[in-house]
Amino acid sequence: MKPFKCSLQALLTLREREEHVALQEYGKALRQLEESRHKLELVQHELDSANARLHQRFLSSGPAGQLAQLQDFCAAVEKKRRECEYILKVAQNKSQQAFTKLVAARQAKAVVTKYFENQKKRHQQECRKEEQKALDDLVNSSGSALWSLKKQNLWN
Repeated sequence: MKPFKCSLQALLTLREREEHVALQEYGKALRQLEESRHKLELVQHELDSANARLHQRFLSSGPAGQLAQLQDFCAAVEKKRRECEYILKVAQNKSQQAFTKLVAARQAKAVVTKYFENQKKRHQQECRKEEQKALDDLVNSSGSALWSLKKQNLWN
């Protein structure tokens, strides 16, 4: 019998490669998401610190110029925080899209893998049938030869 060869081997290889690429993209998206979260936390900490200094400066009667300068700084840090929040949302969307692509790639690979396994199982069943048939033919041919020998011995 011929050795097993899947007719969709090239497609299976392609699906495996697509899954691998999707997994790498998902990992990259998750790293970017974590970096965005970390940056937002740092900016939030900086904003909290700036607001505390502003509050402290407001309670201590200092020069109005310093107070205005701190207010401007707090506004700039707040703007930076909003930008970081936007970047975080974009990173979340990208990671969700990458995850969706990964799931789709895995499902596509699973379909081809299932077909591959079914084709291999069918091939193995055909091999077993042919082997069984060959064994049956061997037994039948040797059995008939024995039977003819017994017949000759009986009549002599």
